[in-house]
Amino acid sequence: LIDGDVLGSGLVGVFQSGHLAVWDLRGHVAKAVGVLDELCRLARWAGPDTLLTGYLNGD
Repeated sequence: LIDGDVLGSGLVGVFQSGHLAVWDLRGHVAKAVGVLDELCRLARWAGPDTLLTGYLNGD
């Protein structure tokens, strides 16, 4: 795990592989998200339903 963020009961983690995992701690739901072409390195909640991600290429 290289980065993570929490908002309310939502947790996001960024792994060294560039994949994201999103958990809803109320409903015990987890979803692994594969990132398309670039390795994700940063994730921040911007609101209850909005997740911002950052990549090595600056996007």
